[in-house]
Amino acid sequence: MFSGLLIITQLGVMVAIFDDVASIVRKSDADLWGTTPGIKSVESSRPMPARNAVYFWQHPAIEHVDAIFFSTNSWRKPDGTSVAVYVTGISTDSMSLGLTDIVSKELRNRLMEPNTVLIDQADVGKLGTDLGAYADIGSIRVKVVGTLSGLRSMGAAYAVMSLNTARRIEAENYPYEPFSTYLLASVDNETDVQPVLKQLQDRSPSGRFTVWDANELIDRSVTYWINTSGIGAAISFTGILALVIGLVITNQTLRGAVLASSKEFGTMRALGLSSWSFVSVIVEQSLWLGLGGVALTLVIGLGIAASARSFGVPMSLPMWSLVGTSAFILSTALLSGVMSARTAFRIEPAELLR
Repeated sequence: MFSGLLIITQLGVMVAIFDDVASIVRKSDADLWGTTPGIKSVESSRPMPARNAVYFWQHPAIEHVDAIFFSTNSWRKPDGTSVAVYVTGISTDSMSLGLTDIVSKELRNRLMEPNTVLIDQADVGKLGTDLGAYADIGSIRVKVVGTLSGLRSMGAAYAVMSLNTARRIEAENYPYEPFSTYLLASVDNETDVQPVLKQLQDRSPSGRFTVWDANELIDRSVTYWINTSGIGAAISFTGILALVIGLVITNQTLRGAVLASSKEFGTMRALGLSSWSFVSVIVEQSLWLGLGGVALTLVIGLGIAASARSFGVPMSLPMWSLVGTSAFILSTALLSGVMSARTAFRIEPAELLR
């Protein structure tokens, strides 16, 4: 049970962390994304001329094209200290594709006012600014006009604003024409996305941009962060450690039960019980032990996850993590049962029945 709790807790934290990776893609309603070429993760795309959108509009299967401006800047708090933020500019019209899952129509209307921003409720403390307060991004003073829920990252906090406000903040870096970091496109429901993606990519002049399926871009970003952050290696190591601990503890528990019942097992051998029947008795005990461990692990694990979320600690337990952990616990219990059965089978009846 303890090894199962270790695994399910780590999986819950890892899943929550990597849910935040590419959250800008997850929370948007675009089928296709255009980025600068050669990116390894979604946030590594760089601003490119907004006129590249014309190549998307020219395709007959594209219903709508939108843009997001994304860059890193400094957020200066009222007390004068600074933290890094992701400047995230979205369109405010009713056809917008960017961050549609978390930015309501009402909040988009608030962003029509110049130099206004939205921040995630969980980042209020980090940014030192609450609803209605002012801060500075670069040389521009902005006002917080709303808060969001579910837009966090492994690095900086998000500051969501209109495209015009984002371009105004970054005007010193991109002074000559409108720039966009991402081009978003929706494909009509009757058309397969992959052929459209390939056709758009072929239209990109001199590789000015790369076109991605939204899920492919998310997977690429998550894989990159797992490999570079070391979290994947840490989870693998602790998983192996949990397996060893689980095997040792479960095996010792079953071995103690076998030795406590050694006379009964000796009698069974003396009566000529078959090897398979002998092993099945031990394995059945281990199976019940494993099922009890699964029940306790799921109840305690879900309780830990609920408590963590109530304190603002990111933790998520999707169904696959619960099923996987349950399978791990049962496998560990059955393997320990087989190992304990070997111990019981070595018991000599003559030594126990004297």
